[in-house]
Amino acid sequence: RIVRHFVQINIGKLPACIDGFVYISKFSLNVLRPYLKEGQAVEYLPNVVDVKKGERINVEENNKIIFIGRLSPEKNPELVAKVTKKLNLPAVFIGGGSCEKEVHAINMEAQITGWVGAKKVVDLLHEARCLVFPSKCYEGQPLVILESMGYAAPRRARAVRRIRRGGLHVPAAPAEKSGGDAG
Repeated sequence: RIVRHFVQINIGKLPACIDGFVYISKFSLNVLRPYLKEGQAVEYLPNVVDVKKGERINVEENNKIIFIGRLSPEKNPELVAKVTKKLNLPAVFIGGGSCEKEVHAINMEAQITGWVGAKKVVDLLHEARCLVFPSKCYEGQPLVILESMGYAAPRRARAVRRIRRGGLHVPAAPAEKSGGDAG
């Protein structure tokens, strides 16, 4: 992280050589603000996502914990694997990535579907008790949470400042805070 920062500032001349920045939320603008030159151009551009309003998921009848996204360290799928293993809850990981083996080693009962089409995602979401989004990083406007809102699916998210309605914000545990930079 230190080397990357040095290279960005001293070799890449970032952010000094950039004319303007785009931000997707007030939170992301506040993260950028300390690095902006006075008077530097900034423009708001929300994520464009076509949220389909679907049939409400009857979560009361379901027991699966769903993770949707890249299985990579910054997205923290290992936490979901550990918790679902400890609580003996069925877990479904929709997506793929570098942490697939770790997730499977932690919770061999977990289902890892790999990347699937939109219809299959919706079908699996209808089997969910809850969608979990335990990212270690700043997530300006996570699309998977927005999309799940269309089905009134309960969500549990970490470090998502903007999305509150219908979900629970869970602050990072002290042991996780030190590893929160995705690099």
